[in-house]
Amino acid sequence: MISAHGEFTSKDGVITGNFTETGTGNEYILTGDMNPRVNFKCSKAVLQYPSSADLQGTESYIGTIGTNSLDLSIGDKDKITGRLDDDITHKNYISGTVRWVLRQV
Repeated sequence: MISAHGEFTSKDGVITGNFTETGTGNEYILTGDMNPRVNFKCSKAVLQYPSSADLQGTESYIGTIGTNSLDLSIGDKDKITGRLDDDITHKNYISGTVRWVLRQV
């Protein structure tokens, strides 16, 4: 099982949030919140993190948060995609940095 914890901040500093992913393989439960916009819980998020070692770092990301969807690309290969349980009424295009810690548990 893999557990990842992280936080992200948009370039303008308006949108901030944190997230936790737990699961095995490419199916994860993603929970977290982005303030002040939305709380979300996403099941079956597809995460392509390396799974062989503990990793941590800071990378740039760009992503789109739309109604009932979440799509964040972290770096070149790492992606989080899934369906949000909570409805989002406004689409937001965000860019900024994400800090994350990944652990094999």
